Amino acid sequence: EYGALQIQHNLSNMKQPTLLVLVCLLSLFTNTRAAKALLELDEHTFDKIVDGSKHVLVQVAQYTWKSTDGYDKVAVEFKGIPDVLVAIITRNDNLDFVSKKFGISKEDETPRTLFYEKGQTVPQVVSSEDSDSLTEFLHFAVHPELKKLSAVIKDFVKAEDKSSVLKESQDLLSSSLKDHPYVKYYLSSMKAIAEKGVDFIEKETKRLQGLSTSKGVSKQKVSELKKRLNVLNKLKDIQ
Repeated sequence: EYGALQIQHNLSNMKQPTLLVLVCLLSLFTNTRAAKALLELDEHTFDKIVDGSKHVLVQVAQYTWKSTDGYDKVAVEFKGIPDVLVAIITRNDNLDFVSKKFGISKEDETPRTLFYEKGQTVPQVVSSEDSDSLTEFLHFAVHPELKKLSAVIKDFVKAEDKSSVLKESQDLLSSSLKDHPYVKYYLSSMKAIAEKGVDFIEKETKRLQGLSTSKGVSKQKVSELKKRLNVLNKLKDIQ
């Protein structure tokens, strides 16, 4: 407690220019960390990296700064995880290669995200609306237990006896995975649907949307609400 009070005291007595420099340095450190996590590919390195030996999520964007907002955070999330890479290739620096490889013209400014599963050479096109949905997708795509859960979730939404499918979902998971954020969101939503019916999806979606746009809600809370909304949208799309 004393240490926290001392830091607060030091910051409050710090001159404004010094504080501004510290803020800038912190921002630079954060951006550098994200940049190191995100692998930048080009026409010479693409086929060497994306060779089927690992899972690779790669986004084709006009420029690095025109990628999906927060895409670098996806890279940070998976940095250090074996056999998983998050990469980007810029269209304007690799025009001919991108055009021939992906059939994307230089006029197309929309980022396109592709997932190359380990052992596969043909990619899956992934929705790139936001970084949270990409993070969730990649967690489920590369983790064996979550891949099984994903299949059971589809059965759950269409099943008449949802309680038994919910139990099957819970039995699939190891104790450590049950605390995984996305798993918790899915299991809690599935439990509520089993108890209250599929109408829960629409009602809960409206409630969370209202909360996410409320004044005074922190960025961290908004991010959590978006993840829960993504889960509900996935469940809704399966119907």
